[in-house]
Amino acid sequence: MIRMEKEDVELRKLLRKYNINDDLKSVMELPPMEDVYEDMETLNVPFNNIKVELPSPELLIISKLFATRQTTKDMEDVLNSGILDHADINKLKMLYKEYRGYTVLPERRYNSLDDLLEDWENRKKKGR
Repeated sequence: MIRMEKEDVELRKLLRKYNINDDLKSVMELPPMEDVYEDMETLNVPFNNIKVELPSPELLIISKLFATRQTTKDMEDVLNSGILDHADINKLKMLYKEYRGYTVLPERRYNSLDDLLEDWENRKKKGR
């Protein structure tokens, strides 16, 4: 995910050079970008021209849960990354419930928070 600013002239030129549409800010159905931007953590990394920001663990998990790819890859990504160990599960449940009503294509949603948390608990019990 790249957050584009109008003044990112050089980045826009680079995108056009490779035939990538530069007429966008970012693309993600959920969580809403204003929520993501509000809850970003800036990483202290040794780059001169790049600012690296991360969404909260809860919002990153939400973005995977509301992906419309018809695959288990997003669930596996969350389970294998260990990010659930750093998430506030109550906040995650609240966000999931709130955002579920805003889904554009609910029939294409594949991932369930209940299933994810059940798989996570089962893995913890097995010591994985």
